[in-house]
Amino acid sequence: MSKPQIIGYEVDPAQVWTAPPMPEIQMDKEGISIPAIGIDDHGDSFEARRYLGADEIDGFMRFHGMKRVYQARQFHAKRAYGGYRLHCRTCKETTLTSGYLPHDAALRHRCKS
Repeated sequence: MSKPQIIGYEVDPAQVWTAPPMPEIQMDKEGISIPAIGIDDHGDSFEARRYLGADEIDGFMRFHGMKRVYQARQFHAKRAYGGYRLHCRTCKETTLTSGYLPHDAALRHRCKS
């Protein structure tokens, strides 16, 4: 029961009209590159490609009106009968726990599939 993993991005309807337009993105084996404008020694501007670092990708996508898409969690926990009810979405099994937290129950759980 850790943080959900980001598996992609989709358009955020709340920011469609306010976010700046997405520039042309290229993906290759080295990563994601975007156009970047530079200035040469004579003061003239030129366009080059710049690769985004791993820490920049999330901020770049959210700045341009995209929202994160997360991988679905395997376990869902809810308070029940003084303990917790833990549901595994993989094997569709529900267990009642008492005496330990949902995280500990998820670590002990073994799917029967």
